[in-house]
Order: sequence, then C-alpha cells, then structure tokens
Amino acid sequence: MKNEIPFNQLNAILDLQRLNGAEMPYQNLSWSTIKEIQEIISENYKKDLVSEINTSNFFALLLDESTDITVSKRLSICVRYVKTGEAFTSFLASAEITDGCAYTVVEAVHNIVTSLGLDLTKCVSLATDGASVMMGRKAGVGVQLQAKFCPYMIQTHCIAHRFNLAITDAMKNNDTMKKFKEMFQTLYNFMSSSTVRINTLKSMQQLLNEPDITIKEPHSIRWLGLKRSVEVVYDCFGSLLAALSNLATENASAKGLFKYFSQYKTALLVGLMLDVHTELGILSCHLQEKSLVFSDVYPLIEGTVGKLEYLKSNEGSGLHDMRKSIEISENNEASYKGETLKNYKKNHSDKEFETVKLNYIDSLIKNIKKRIRKHDSEILASLGVILEPLSYTSDNESALKCIMSLYCEPKVTKITVDDITHQTHVPALLDGDKLMEEWQAVKAMSQGCYRQLHLQDFCKKIILKHNTRYPNFAKIAEIGLCIEVSSVECERSFSAQNRFKTKYRAALKDESLEALMTVFLLGPSVKDFNPSKSVSTWLRRRDRRKKRLTEAYKPRLVTKKKL
Repeated sequence: MKNEIPFNQLNAILDLQRLNGAEMPYQNLSWSTIKEIQEIISENYKKDLVSEINTSNFFALLLDESTDITVSKRLSICVRYVKTGEAFTSFLASAEITDGCAYTVVEAVHNIVTSLGLDLTKCVSLATDGASVMMGRKAGVGVQLQAKFCPYMIQTHCIAHRFNLAITDAMKNNDTMKKFKEMFQTLYNFMSSSTVRINTLKSMQQLLNEPDITIKEPHSIRWLGLKRSVEVVYDCFGSLLAALSNLATENASAKGLFKYFSQYKTALLVGLMLDVHTELGILSCHLQEKSLVFSDVYPLIEGTVGKLEYLKSNEGSGLHDMRKSIEISENNEASYKGETLKNYKKNHSDKEFETVKLNYIDSLIKNIKKRIRKHDSEILASLGVILEPLSYTSDNESALKCIMSLYCEPKVTKITVDDITHQTHVPALLDGDKLMEEWQAVKAMSQGCYRQLHLQDFCKKIILKHNTRYPNFAKIAEIGLCIEVSSVECERSFSAQNRFKTKYRAALKDESLEALMTVFLLGPSVKDFNPSKSVSTWLRRRDRRKKRLTEAYKPRLVTKKKL
C-alpha cells in the first residue's frame, strides 16, 4: 500500500519471501482476505487521526473536488488541527459524489465528518481553491456550511491557487509573454511527438556537451510547470537551435520554431524568465508548506515583490549568463554557440527588450498585489494584530472587539427539510468578559518577555504554559493556528489518488481507493510500521480458521442455477 503495488501481487511477494527463507505460513490469500486486511490497517490510522483531532478544541477543513481516470467526481476532505501547541494538516477522507453542486458537496462533508465522530460546530476555517461552487456568496459550499453546521467558520481562498492565477494573468495581459508560452507549448508538442526529433536533440546535446535532457511541457494548471520548461530550454539552448536548424530543412513546423527561438530577443527572454520564475517558484514552494500560517503569507509576498523590483534594474544570473554566451561580431551580428541570432540591432534590440522586461515585471507585481492583499478579511487582520507580538499597535483593542463579535456571541444554525426549518442554538466559543480580563495580562506579556516571538511561538507558549490561567485567550491562539490559507493538501491527495487509480486499476472501488490513500498519506514508512494493532483487530473480527490460512487456495465450484 505504501509503495503503490496492486494487491493481486501480494501472493507473489509472499512466495518470494518464502523462497528467501522467511517463515511464511500464509499462502494464496483470497482477494476478500487481502481487502479486509487493507481496510483494517486504514481504519486504525483513521481512528488515530480522529482521536488526535478530538483532543483539539477547534479544527479547519480543506475541500477540493476532482475527477479520476474513470471521470468519476471525487471530493477530497483534509483537516488542520492543533496538537501540543502546533498545527498539523492531514488528509481525512475521499469520497465519490454524484455531481459537483454545492448542496451535494455540503451533504457529503456533513455525512463523512459526522460519521467519523467530529463536531462540525468546532470547524473555524474552510480553505478551498476559489471555485464559484465553493466560494459563491449566495449558495456556495462555505455559505451553506456556515449557515447549517459551522456558525463560527471563516472561509479563505487558497493562497497557492491565487498566486498561480496572478502569474497566469500577468502573461495573458502581455502579448510578448503570451506568445512566449504558446511557442513553448508548440515546441513541446513538436519534440515529444517524434523519436527522430528527440534523438536529433540528444545528438546535438552530446556534440555541444550540454545536459542530456528532454523538453518539458509548460503545463498551465501545474504549479512550476513553466519554470521547469524554461530551465530545460535554457540549459540546452544551443542544442535546441542546432536541432531545429537541421529539422527545418524538411519540416515547416520546425522552420517556424527555429525562426522564433533563433531571435535575439527570445534568447534574452529565456534568461529573464529563468530569473523571474526561479523567484516565483521559491515563493510557490513556501506557500505549499504544511506549517504555513496566515501571518507568514504577506512577508513572503513582500520579499518576492522586492526581488522582482530588483530585477527591473538589475540582471539576474540567468540573463547575465545568457548575455555572456551571446557573441557579437564586428559586423554587429549576434550568435549563440555557432547559431546566428536574428533581428539583432545594436542598442535598439536591447532597448526593446528592456521595455518588454519592465512591462512584464510590473504586470506581475500588480497582479500579485491584486490577488493577494495584505488583509484579506477583518478577522484575519485582527487575529494577526492580537497574536503577533512583533506587530503590536495601539489598535489592539478594536482588533480584540472584532474577534469578540464573532466568537463571543451565541449563534443559530438552520436546516430546512421538507419545507420545515430546524434551528439549533450553538453556544459562544469564548466568554467575552473573561477574555477582556485575560487580555490585559496577555498584552503585558506580548509587549514584555514575549515581544520577540513570532505568531507560532507565541501561540504555543499561551496554549502549553498559560492554558489554565488564560483559557479563553488560549482558545484564540488555537483558532489562529487552525486558520488554513491553503488547500494544497487536497492537491497532494489527488496526486496519490491518480497514482493508485490508473487505467490498469480503473476497477478500484471507492472503499479500496480511500483505504489506499489513507495508508499512503497517514501511515509511516514500511520500515517503521508496527502491525500488532492491525493484527489484533483482524484476529478479533471473526473466528479465524488457522488451517484455512495455511492450505492451498481452492476456488469455489460454480454451479449453474436452474431457470
């Protein structure tokens, strides 16, 4: 299960171990037995996770939907909770749903979460990919969950998805960059569709002593897809020009690609895009970290924007090395490793490139700031002021009142069934009067001995050391750590899902697929796996006949039924 091996190979593995001299009494296990063992291992890990979540006062949900290889709609549910003063994000469940409507998703979430023994009123945050089904203002999943089950929940748009949208928007609004990406897609389609073309590129790489690498696809929905594509072209740019030059004599598509990539401006663009997207890739990786908290986002954004501002007036290593590799002859002709670069005009070409460079970087900065604002919501801004000693201001009192308006007042949830509305009164999460009393002491600590702590460290101190004395503020600290700003964990679960359910394993049932994903995402390595708990559960589940497990498998006789 951890190594994505189909369980019809299990008996072969047992036979191999038996040949290796291991004591292996079980042989020819039936599929039902293997499936039962698989489900028991999965259930144990799921129970352990639910027990940990229930020790936390609050938790957050991460939702996303996708389709598998059989075009079945699947919903991934992940969870973020606090344990020993630290936030943990983990896969919770995966289920097949009939459609992608908001009502269907809400019902599936409610049924799955409650069946696991979790209280939805403790959910204080929902992170989604920003689709209208999830974030619709009138009847989206977040609005319905808040109205029916989670009155104290706030919803966030995944920061990694927003960042990717900002990059995409910057390229859409720039004709030069739009064509740049289209030509990279054309290059990938052209090279990957023929073994002869791939071998031509490889032979040129060997001849010019460049890395033996293949052209990558600039995937639009895959984060860092364009970065990897640009890296490959940059590392073997000379080989690529030589290969396209040879292929252009017989192929019109190669002729068009050679005409574009052999331009002086294109060569400089490749170096520029490597520098820019290296910085964007670093930020994207940070935004996908499991330990990310909401207060970390904007400092990371500011750092990347600062580096982009620097690249406007300075050359990065990629552009600098590309310029260094381009040779300018006495006749004002540019060449790269023997291949002539077209449309080079002294001074004019560099000025034209600088204009494109400034427009693209300005567009990137503008779109990043537009998509990712410093304060996405009043609650997040208030939590940042209260829980971050380093950002202490005189406006702390108003921030505390904003938090109290959400968490210190009782709420009512409403569910309509058969035109009958059922109301449920949910008590307040915090005691407002006691919170105001506790805040005076906590404020003194945040300005005193804890003034140099970051949000995570400050919250951990409050939860672990001052929980009994300041219980209400400890709950605020726990809420702050639970707030999820990314739905990346759902994307990781979809990656696991697609590795398990392939066209060769398309018949995997819903229960088996979820069991495989649970063990893969929650379980330890094979080396660290302790089977004793699962073995005990398996032996107690029913009366096991030892003889049956050690004898050769005999399939049941199929008898014809009389009509």
